[in-house]
Amino acid sequence: VATIAPAPSAVTISATAGTILCNGGTANVTLVTGGGSGTITTAPANTNLTAGTYTFTATDANGCSKTSVATIAPAPSAVTISATAGTILCNGGTANVTLVTGGGAGTITTVPAATNLSGGTYVFTATDANGCTATASATIVNPALLTATVTANSTSIATGATLVLTTTPAGLASYTVAGPSISNTGTSNVFSTSVTPVNSGVYTISVANTNGCTASTTITIIVFAGSKVAIKTMLSGPYDASTGLMWDSLRVKGLIPSTEPYSTAPYNTTYMHVNGGGGETVAPSVLAVTGSNAIVDWVFVQLRSKLDSNIVVATRSALIQRDGDVVDVDGVSPVLFANSIPDNYFISVEHRNHLGIMTKGKYALSGTSTNLNLTTTAIPLFAFAGRAGNPAPFTGPTTMIGSVRALYAGNCNIDLALSAYRYITYSTSTGGDKTQLFNVTGFGVNTLTGYSLYDCDLNGYARFNGLNPDRLVIYLNCGNSNTNIVNEQTPN
Repeated sequence: VATIAPAPSAVTISATAGTILCNGGTANVTLVTGGGSGTITTAPANTNLTAGTYTFTATDANGCSKTSVATIAPAPSAVTISATAGTILCNGGTANVTLVTGGGAGTITTVPAATNLSGGTYVFTATDANGCTATASATIVNPALLTATVTANSTSIATGATLVLTTTPAGLASYTVAGPSISNTGTSNVFSTSVTPVNSGVYTISVANTNGCTASTTITIIVFAGSKVAIKTMLSGPYDASTGLMWDSLRVKGLIPSTEPYSTAPYNTTYMHVNGGGGETVAPSVLAVTGSNAIVDWVFVQLRSKLDSNIVVATRSALIQRDGDVVDVDGVSPVLFANSIPDNYFISVEHRNHLGIMTKGKYALSGTSTNLNLTTTAIPLFAFAGRAGNPAPFTGPTTMIGSVRALYAGNCNIDLALSAYRYITYSTSTGGDKTQLFNVTGFGVNTLTGYSLYDCDLNGYARFNGLNPDRLVIYLNCGNSNTNIVNEQTPN
């Protein structure tokens, strides 16, 4: 007798597909088996599967099997994010970053906040409902700080002179200048104005660019009334010892030029104007004045550095009156050096055919006139130790007419073309002043009329012989020897 036992129950299998949460990810399939005999195995593997349809087989110990199919759905599209940095308009400001997200599943959130950000690099993360993420970075540029610097043509400037303020950078949207009695707004980085005493003080310059960024800076300007000096000196050529005055023959004959002569030939190679000097003019009304204040001629006045008298820091062409007063072009005022700050200076006075002089000491000048009477020996004059004239009495910087100190007359040759300094000599050599006079007038009583370098006594004509000959002026100032010489005692 044989008994066949009942067959084991049928092998069963069910396959349930999982979900892929993020693009590029995987999912598992849940397998549930049953029945059969002994241990049931399944194939293929059911983990870390990409999207697709899979058939799973369950096999028991007897080799009996069953299959089940599961389909893993495709993954959602990838989460995307782009970050575009905004622009900070002014240094230290903020900007926003524009974030654009896409893909993923459900609602997408981003971190960190993308608004009111200062300069720097930021990384933003986008996360969908499944926790899937993407990142993007953006760099916000903090622009350079707008700064303004200002320079002036001078921080110490004379009354009536032009103040020029130049701001850097140029090309901005607006410039505002605010200072004592001044307020100006415009688009030019160069501001110019004529200053008055009340313009001294602190100037504030504010700038703005096209983004509306602003900056400011300050500069202190000192306005001064220039430096004035009232000089008294005498020219020996036209000096009349009987009256103590100089003759004004050039003025009487209408020969004094209305514009100073030192800026034009033949004088401009010797007399060099600097720092506002040159081009001075005189009105006819000034030349109409008679008496002791009548104008004799133009003179050349220098201010020299207190540190080195060889350095000329300012010049003016001025007028000299019959009584020796050296005045400004209005005919009455002390000579104004408008561009020269109050300070100590050596003062020099020169004339086109007389030898110049310079003070030995330094004198304080300011907007209040300083008086210098150089006709007396009370104020020492400069003299070079190795440049004395020959012989006595022609050794000093001036000639003495009685007790009056006067500039040597007779310099007819603009000596700087021939020598390092000016001098007067009666020599018959090529450079001799007598020879120069002879070359233009001849030996007789020929007369060269007009405003002339060779008119040593300033009477309106140059003559070698005859009445009031200029040769006699040269003789009286240096003697009649070929070896006699008078040297100018000023640094050139």
